[in-house]
Amino acid sequence: MIRPVRPDGKIETGGAFVPIVRRRVIDRIASAAMQRVVLIVAPAGYGKSVAMRQYLDSLTEPHIRYDVLPENGGLLGFLRGFADALAEVAPDARGTLAGAYEKNAGSQSPGADLALWMHSHLRSYRGIVAIDDLHVAQSDREVARFLVSLIERTKGNVQWIIASRATSGLPIGTWLAYGESDLAIDEHDLRFSVEEAKEAARSFRLGVRDEELIELLQLTEGWATAMTFALRSSTRSVDLRNISSMTREMIYRYLAEQVYQTLSQEEQQFIETAALLPEIDLEVMVASGFDRANALIEDLRARVAFINEYEPKRYRLHDLFRDFARHQVELRGSGEQRDRLARLGSILEQKGNVAHALRLYVEFNAPDDALRLLKDHGIRLIDGGFADDLEALTSVSVDEKYEKSPVVSGLRGLLDLSRGRHTEGERKIARSIRLLDVPELRAELTLRLAVNLTVRRTSPVDLICGLLAEPHVSDSLCAEGEALLATWYARAGEPAKAEQLIASVDRRSALLQDDEWLARVALRVGNAFDALGVVDKARQRWTEAAELASRCGLWSVASRSFRNLANTALFAESNPAQSLVFAQQAASAATRAGDYADLQNALISMLSLETRRGNAERAEQIERQLGELASRDVRAQSTYIASSQAHRHAWNGRFSEAQRLFGSIIDRQAHASDQALIRSSYALVLALDGQLKESGSVASATRELLRKKHEPAQRFGALVFDFAQAMLALAEIVAGRHVAAERLLARRLRGGHDAGRAMHDAVEELARVAKGPNYVAQDLDEHLRVIRAAGFGGYARYIEHAAEHMRRLHQPETKISLTSQELSVLRGLASGLNQKQIAAQMGRSAFTVQTHIQNLIEKLGCHGRTEAVSVARAAGLLEEKM
Repeated sequence: MIRPVRPDGKIETGGAFVPIVRRRVIDRIASAAMQRVVLIVAPAGYGKSVAMRQYLDSLTEPHIRYDVLPENGGLLGFLRGFADALAEVAPDARGTLAGAYEKNAGSQSPGADLALWMHSHLRSYRGIVAIDDLHVAQSDREVARFLVSLIERTKGNVQWIIASRATSGLPIGTWLAYGESDLAIDEHDLRFSVEEAKEAARSFRLGVRDEELIELLQLTEGWATAMTFALRSSTRSVDLRNISSMTREMIYRYLAEQVYQTLSQEEQQFIETAALLPEIDLEVMVASGFDRANALIEDLRARVAFINEYEPKRYRLHDLFRDFARHQVELRGSGEQRDRLARLGSILEQKGNVAHALRLYVEFNAPDDALRLLKDHGIRLIDGGFADDLEALTSVSVDEKYEKSPVVSGLRGLLDLSRGRHTEGERKIARSIRLLDVPELRAELTLRLAVNLTVRRTSPVDLICGLLAEPHVSDSLCAEGEALLATWYARAGEPAKAEQLIASVDRRSALLQDDEWLARVALRVGNAFDALGVVDKARQRWTEAAELASRCGLWSVASRSFRNLANTALFAESNPAQSLVFAQQAASAATRAGDYADLQNALISMLSLETRRGNAERAEQIERQLGELASRDVRAQSTYIASSQAHRHAWNGRFSEAQRLFGSIIDRQAHASDQALIRSSYALVLALDGQLKESGSVASATRELLRKKHEPAQRFGALVFDFAQAMLALAEIVAGRHVAAERLLARRLRGGHDAGRAMHDAVEELARVAKGPNYVAQDLDEHLRVIRAAGFGGYARYIEHAAEHMRRLHQPETKISLTSQELSVLRGLASGLNQKQIAAQMGRSAFTVQTHIQNLIEKLGCHGRTEAVSVARAAGLLEEKM
């Protein structure tokens, strides 16, 4: 191998190392990109990263590249790096990461759940997402679940390019079968060809015979990294023959040693220091004592092939060479290694890279520095999405002082709380609070423990009073503590103490500038006013909290604020339209926060409201959304879904299906008003289904429920009772029990709402229609219009069904001629026999009976068997002739 010599006597190497553009590989990726998912799968060193970068550089459409680093190995680390890569198109994802991860850590499949959260932030993006080195995180199966679920959710919007050493966890067969992906680009596609090897040699100013070049290709099996190193360092094929039987990794180590031995001591130290960083930060390198860092980078890139410029002025060591360099550091002994890493940690700390500095301090036994960082930044690291790092680093045995430190104890307690280990977490935090000598950290731990106790309905009074007595505690911590305590006192029936604390919170809040703190405080003060029964002030504070939280991306607070506003609009103001708007905003915010308990609550509210409106199509959509969630409250979710489905069946005349569903949830309502409404609806569909005896039994029990002195605290509860009373009267009218209906209609209305009055009046009109054929319900349409305008069109549909039932009862009698066999079939259906049993009883085939049933349905002008029996009974066709 021959290189030219420059006029200054130096060997010409071709300048800074730049990988050759391999058009063949770019075209292969472009061909695979005709599908939605592109896979580049090959062992280390085959040029996957370079191929991906060159392909992306050839594009004009938007693209995002995520390089998975060693610190991104677990699910949380992977999400942290992914959110950082998406910062420009999904700016709120990073800020909500810690909360979303914490809320889903206990899920059976947190990866799939968190894909829904990430999709809410990525929803508006149209372009390519490229993930390099996925294998770094593939040992955590939840990473693959997250990625696969997110890929599924982004159909039509995002194309994916994934480079990895393995395919574990990826549904390759499914993607291929459904045309989502082409065959993976593998090591055979990525191997250097003879022509590419010649082009690389020319770019390195290297003269090499074709025979030797071909032999190098054979010895390295076209392995891109090994081939590049060999050409760049002028390694001859004869030098590789002796190790040709070894693994590719052994060939690489040999080449790395050849390169490493050519470096000066300063260059070796530069490389060994750079290997401890995720990327080569020139400012950090200068601060580490390498004044010529920029020149060293350029000189090394001119001579070797292991430093990549992946973005302008941003460099990384090839990961294989990085591992080699770190091994060299270990060979030099722990003392030198510790000194170098401690110095590097100090520099990273000064630059604000606290997480990496802490990793270095713990890894190389610097407990004092590690504890100092934990005191100052531990809680911020948890809130910043580094709980995985913190959990690992606080579990390491550095020394006894570190392990027994109240700082470590307190932080591990917070991690326990976030994983649902409340008893253990509370014990650790309580110990930390007793022993800590850092006022601000002690105050933050106190507040977080108080919040946890409050959620578990345990008094936080002693804790918060201790917090407020602390000297030198920030106004923001005190304000949130006072707001939390005000809510506790208000709910405990001590309004004077609550009002006094609210006044103090307002004085402190005037000094606060941080929107996040102000949003949290406003939410808690709103809760306190709500507990005091001051609805207007509660609404005002929740509105303020929702606006502040939405502005600064604090979506969990926004979700809870919107949910509270939705409840206020519905229950205190009887305004379902406004409540639906707030519930939709709560659902959107909860999705972006990754809080699926709040999302479930918001969707259930929306489902109930859309069902009351009679919006069947939208109700079905919401049911599908609920079905996608790993339900936090299965019983509540299934109850509301069953109720919605029962109403929709009834609207469509499928009364048997409706009464079955109503019957399954008759005792599962939390509030007496809802229970009364479900029972009234049940009685009505039974009556419409012709099951008059069963309807009477349910109606009797419901009347007893309505007689009880239920005095709902909110207007909406009273309105629901009014609807239940009207629906029950409607059931009695349909069943022909007119006296019972009149007694129900004579009762006073509780809600004082226009919709309740219109419902009552509509039923009263139908009661008059039921008394004879001469009365026409002239005002019925106007009553129905009022009901629908108020957001209760679902109940208007029941009135329409009952009106149609009355119309059929009073329409001019037409002679219905049934054959004796049709009458026999009809009586069999009425007695509960099925088609096969009727056939056996009559001695006819099941097909013949089916024909008779179809004729019956047509003659009676019905839609099904149940309605046919009901109409026949009303027409007296089932009465035995004397």
